[in-house]
Order: sequence, then structure tokens, then C-alpha cells
Amino acid sequence: MPPATNIGTFGRRRDHEVGAYHHSTKQGRPNTRRRSSRTTQGYPDVCERQVFTSSRIPAVLTLPIPVRDFTSIPRLIVIRSFDVNKPGAEVQELRGGVAGGSILTGVLKLGMQIEVRPGIVTKDNEGKVRCQPIFSTIVTLLAERNQLDFAVPGGLIGVGTLIDPTLCRADRLVGQVLGAVGQLPKIYSGEN
Repeated sequence: MPPATNIGTFGRRRDHEVGAYHHSTKQGRPNTRRRSSRTTQGYPDVCERQVFTSSRIPAVLTLPIPVRDFTSIPRLIVIRSFDVNKPGAEVQELRGGVAGGSILTGVLKLGMQIEVRPGIVTKDNEGKVRCQPIFSTIVTLLAERNQLDFAVPGGLIGVGTLIDPTLCRADRLVGQVLGAVGQLPKIYSGEN
């Protein structure tokens, strides 16, 4: 492992020190390729070389543990959504879409009635934005590959719903909020 002094100006690596190599192609010309797609910034390089760990580890250990609120109204920020159905699946085999994210407050339980806001956002004939919340039921809760009966704040949770899979595919619900029916904040439309 080369010493930490190989980090160039402003934390960038120099090609002649790390990452580039030459080889001949079929035509006999030299070809230069990057050996790795790693970032060229200094911080990841410093982490790989285990430099300054004596000052970073105590700093990480002194970070406060976030307060977990189990008693408030449940709210989950959707950071991923997808369709779990295979192409060509029979109608009887279809399952609803999945929303993945982190629970901010409260507890989500199997069978709970939920709402996703703002939901379906459209414009009417006059050009006004209309938001229609999506209502559903939680049918599965997953953390990694573990089935859960309830989910609490902290970590990433996959929430299986009865929502139409086309509304969930390709991260279409990202940025929306999932929570108990009637308990989510009102939607700001700019017209109020």
C-alpha cells in the first residue's frame, strides 16, 4: 500500500501514481485504461489507506443517538418505490406496489389503512394543479428479507401495499409521504 503522500493537490490522485496502466491492443498501439472506477477525491482515498482514523473514530462515537418517537402518528418518507410483479404474470398472481423508505415517527402495522400524499398530481383544464391522495392497506412489511408484523423508526422498511403497481414502478412515489389515513399534513397547492 503506497504512503498517504501520494494524494495530489486538493486530494486528487495523479494518474502516474494510481489507477492507470498500459497494454497493447490487437493493432499494436498502446491503450490507456482506468483500472478502477473509484472516486478520485481525497477523502475516500484517505479512508482506504486508514489515515487519520485515530481522530475520526472518536468523533463518530460521540455523535448523539437520534430520538425514536414510537407514540406519534406514523410517517414514512418514500425514497424508493417499485413493482414486484414479473412481466407476463397472471392476474391472480399480481401483487400491489412496494414503497421503501425510513419511518420518521410512529409505528406501521400489518393491515393498517394508509394514505400517500400528495399522491397523483395532475393539471385540470384551467392549468390548476390537483393532488389526489392514494389510499391503501399495508399487506407486508419487510426489513432486508425479514417479514415484520410492525415497523418502528430507524432503518429502511419496504411497505407492501395494494396500490396499483403502475403507480409505484420506476420510483414514481419518491419524495411522497406515507402515513395513517387523515393524519398527514395538508397539501400546499399555492392557491390557498
